[in-house]
Amino acid sequence: MLSERGPFEAGRLVDIIKKVLPKGRALPEEEWRVRHRAILLLTWLHAAGLPLFGIYQGFGIVQSFAEGG
Repeated sequence: MLSERGPFEAGRLVDIIKKVLPKGRALPEEEWRVRHRAILLLTWLHAAGLPLFGIYQGFGIVQSFAEGG
């Protein structure tokens, strides 16, 4: 039974999951801006890295940049 599993008992596991998941509230303006900038940075790094990875894998330059675009 789950209640015999110590720290992984059902109620405790649910509490841990609730603490980790977002609360569904609006973020303060500054926190939202920081997260938005981080997401944009990751998106641009991905857009730049994808064609470079394609070229590294032996695909043509035109195809790699078309796929990355």
